[in-house]
Amino acid sequence: MNKIDSFFESSLSTCKTLQLSLIPNFPGIEETENHKLVSYNLKETVSGYLLELNLENLETNERYTFTYNDIQKIEGHGNSTYHKYYIYCLNRRLYNDKHSDKLLDGRSLSVSYEDNSYVDTYRIMISK
Repeated sequence: MNKIDSFFESSLSTCKTLQLSLIPNFPGIEETENHKLVSYNLKETVSGYLLELNLENLETNERYTFTYNDIQKIEGHGNSTYHKYYIYCLNRRLYNDKHSDKLLDGRSLSVSYEDNSYVDTYRIMISK
């Protein structure tokens, strides 16, 4: 499994506001909404990393938690005003549909997650 870029964790540590995608693989209207990052937790699991974001809505002060599961890779792109990160997550439903026979009878428990057809892409943009 790929290690998480230290710049990503550093960006989260100093982050005041961020925008994030809730639906994978294409930009949505929610990506223009600013959220205050209250705290975050990043854990390594058997099938990838788990990123838990504790957020606050800047308009309503409502607090909520959003997670990205089974992160395989995080790719960063930055400029002078923000850091943009693409988060590649394993889509378990697609993966399990394709490999359920192998997973159920134990013939191949180490099927690679590297195949991009099983990966969903999300975006997080962190203001500097």
